[in-house]
Amino acid sequence: MRKSIFLIFITTISMITFSCKKDQFPDGKASKIVGAYVSSTLESKDRDFHVTHLYDNSIMSWCEGKKDSGIGENFGIDLDGNFSVHEIFIKNGFGDPAYFKPNNRVNEMEVTGDKGGKEVIKLADSPDIQSIKLKNVIEGRRLTFKILSVYKGEKWDDTCITEVAFKAFDIQPKKSILEGRSFPIKASYASIKFILHPNGRLEGSGHEGAQCPSMFEKGQWKTKPNGRILITYTTSYNTGCNPQNLSAAGEIKYMDNNCEIYNLPIKADEEASCKFY
Repeated sequence: MRKSIFLIFITTISMITFSCKKDQFPDGKASKIVGAYVSSTLESKDRDFHVTHLYDNSIMSWCEGKKDSGIGENFGIDLDGNFSVHEIFIKNGFGDPAYFKPNNRVNEMEVTGDKGGKEVIKLADSPDIQSIKLKNVIEGRRLTFKILSVYKGEKWDDTCITEVAFKAFDIQPKKSILEGRSFPIKASYASIKFILHPNGRLEGSGHEGAQCPSMFEKGQWKTKPNGRILITYTTSYNTGCNPQNLSAAGEIKYMDNNCEIYNLPIKADEEASCKFY
């Protein structure tokens, strides 16, 4: 009888010990970045420094927006689940080589996981993609990066980062990322779909206008220095109205598969929407 009671007691203790064990997250590299936030963003009329540039695999960069060097500014990377992160890949500074030295680059950052772990990492003053092996495991769904010190820029006091990832990557030219992508634009009086082809050729289908529908004829596209896509195209009235050709031009802002429309006639419609596929 005493032996039975003792065995039951030992079994119970083992069960309690196991149930209190710390959660174990998948080891290794997060499979997908699903979002990001930043404490500030540099405002500019010429270029776009949107938070999505931190993980869009392009030379487009995020730059902090404080009036000083950005010490204390931070950004967070959201993963598609809880992970134990051992290695971080970073492309430091401004992605465009012509603006790497003129702008600040990160020297040291503090990395923190929302489920545990913290470490100060030091980056090289180099435009190359860097692999940072962590001494401490960082765990969680969100990793926060806080700027502690910078390499000073030769011209501007803005601190920039091109890309953050948790697996090896190659930076692609912005144009190659966009080639082959389609973006339908829908409005109350228009439904037109554009496809970006190599060498600047723009394909389109659909119509604009309600009483006098105009059909897409031909067009071109190119990427501007500010990262927006400039499209120019011609439509023609085929039926219902006096035959004529009309030219249109405008800009599309690419943001993590979403679009913003600038200057196109369709923009005047409050219901106009745009999305990349």
